Amino acid sequence: MYCVRCGRAIPAGSFFCVYCGAQAVVAKGFQPARPLPPTAVPYVVLAPPGPAPLFLRVTGLALGTLGLLASLAFAVWGSQWLESPAEPLVNGPWTAPVGEPLQLSLPPLATPGAFGTEVEAIATARKSVVRVETDTGSGSGIVLTADGYFLTNQHVIEDAKEISVILPDGRRLTARLARSSTTPDLAVLKATASDLVAATWGDSDGLQLGQTVVAIGHSLGFQGSPSVSRGIVSALRSQSGVKHVQTDAALNPGNSGGPLVDLRGTVVGISTLRIEREGLYAVQGVNFAIASGEVRKWLGQ
Repeated sequence: MYCVRCGRAIPAGSFFCVYCGAQAVVAKGFQPARPLPPTAVPYVVLAPPGPAPLFLRVTGLALGTLGLLASLAFAVWGSQWLESPAEPLVNGPWTAPVGEPLQLSLPPLATPGAFGTEVEAIATARKSVVRVETDTGSGSGIVLTADGYFLTNQHVIEDAKEISVILPDGRRLTARLARSSTTPDLAVLKATASDLVAATWGDSDGLQLGQTVVAIGHSLGFQGSPSVSRGIVSALRSQSGVKHVQTDAALNPGNSGGPLVDLRGTVVGISTLRIEREGLYAVQGVNFAIASGEVRKWLGQ
């Protein structure tokens, strides 16, 4: 059966077209004497339907064109949005470090070796993870040198008048700011200490997409041992001249300044921010760490 207006095939037994509402007619040469049995083919195909009316074709073409333009606009907007997740972190090109000359040598890269398990990597790395507390909040950090230099994010100690570093063994040290910059978001702290376990550094330039990484930090202000989360290297991105490691390893408030480590337990990034967006365009698992290569470059300035 076909519609008398648009010529489209419609289900047998229908009195009106399901597309345009016009009266239905039986195709030429076919006149059922009674309703079709349940086993009949649902559509009666005796001849191809005629062309749709001109106004329907013009309307369809116009709607298709508008849909294509909307899709292209959405794709462009989406690509720009995805490429700018870390923009709130930085304010332009590299910011020169401010503060005292650091009495430390550039942390050496670890000798390449075989990967271990997550448990082994965490056991190695957590010996160098510290909690950073200020009069304005708290975050995480790592031990740079055995004699009391520590690394964290600049935003962790921003506007702080008092800074303390809590070591893995529970000791609390009073620290002062030695150097900081907003781009990259890094700060070096100094405290009087000795015999600390310095973090081991990995080469972020050698990271592979899909490689397992672990984030360690004192998230949500929990006391005691740091929290850990497991993920993969999702992407390697450069934002305003600073390389970042994108990962789906969970980062929560308090993780800032803590290490992102590979399965050798070596630091390949410093956790710094996550992307938050709710509603129709909710974001999940888009987190960033400053690449270890950028950190070492900054320390060497």
